[in-house]
Amino acid sequence: MNMSDSTSTSLNHFSTSSVFSSTSNGSDVNDSIELDGDAVNIILKRMEEEDKSKQDENGDISFLSAISALCIATQHKRRNKLKLLYTKDELTEAVVVVMEKLPVHSVPTSVLPCCMVAIYNLSKIKPPLDPELESCVLRLAMHGVFTMDIGTGGATKQALYRTTSATLEILLRSLLAEDPTTKHLLRILKHIHFWIHSKYKVERIRAIKSSAALLRFAVLMPDFDATCKLPELGHHVAELAICIGDPQAAVSRHAKESIFRLYELLLHQKGIRMNNAKELWCRRYQEEKKMLSYINMMKVGEVFGTFFNEQQRRSFLRTALLAIYSPDRRVSEAGILLVYSILGNAEELMDVEEKQVKKKIWHQLHKFRVCNELPVAVQSLSASKGDVLMEDLDDYVQL
Repeated sequence: MNMSDSTSTSLNHFSTSSVFSSTSNGSDVNDSIELDGDAVNIILKRMEEEDKSKQDENGDISFLSAISALCIATQHKRRNKLKLLYTKDELTEAVVVVMEKLPVHSVPTSVLPCCMVAIYNLSKIKPPLDPELESCVLRLAMHGVFTMDIGTGGATKQALYRTTSATLEILLRSLLAEDPTTKHLLRILKHIHFWIHSKYKVERIRAIKSSAALLRFAVLMPDFDATCKLPELGHHVAELAICIGDPQAAVSRHAKESIFRLYELLLHQKGIRMNNAKELWCRRYQEEKKMLSYINMMKVGEVFGTFFNEQQRRSFLRTALLAIYSPDRRVSEAGILLVYSILGNAEELMDVEEKQVKKKIWHQLHKFRVCNELPVAVQSLSASKGDVLMEDLDDYVQL
């Protein structure tokens, strides 16, 4: 069977509209419930197999479709638990086996979206997914979507990629909805942000779009708990701030949106209304693109620094310091800007002309990277912030 035949056959098993909804009407409900018995038989047969990786693509899709059908039927019967010999985590592990069979060089296929749809439907069943198992799912799903090679493929490949990408977005929302807290959000973002500094622009664009979409969803969730004061927030803000200077306009744009959404969550936690908050972005649009990115990166450190607690500031600072030692010049430039901004004196690096700003940045980078010298300005700034920040700076100077 060639690829087009296989894809066509697989698509007959897969319908986004039918498996994403548990609130269908009329005959759709009856069809789902009638599938209940067949779905159980397919699932039991697969789960009883010693080697669950032997099935071909059609067998895998039948199994995945059965999981979705059973979950939907369970919800229609107003249950929140599966009446099955196997737990939700055990079924998810079986789906992970299918995901692990996918080629390392990701290409469009209906198997990956079917896997994500199955886990989406399982997410509607209690209890929440085990965190380690969720991490396995996220790593495999994101690798499959972010690295997917669609080349110059025809309409079928393009359609499969769009379906797969949209399915990942829906999966991320459903997993967050299982435990709608800041801690869980940052755990998911950790997997996404692994890809935002990829050397391949397509991977960076896809990852940062997913980050912005998930944060947009989190801000709008009525039951989202933003009360957790987690140190990791500083790290994520700094990582996103580095992306503001990305040469790809889409990466820079979505990074700014992601930062803004985190700013909204932080303000909500502090009980501050957006119209009473500090302006996050520079509105001097007449500035050159590079100069504007410098200004906006510094504003991130300055604005968030006024709201961060000590642990969050340290987390932000660590990430910025690591960036200074990056072999990527753009990243190291961002690192020095963020270090100065979080310490409250980024204006020392600013000038009227971009050329002069870059000269100042590289002068400070030379001190950090070549001379192993902590610049005097940073020493004085860190001293004013207390010994804790100074210890972090000293640790990195010794690298």
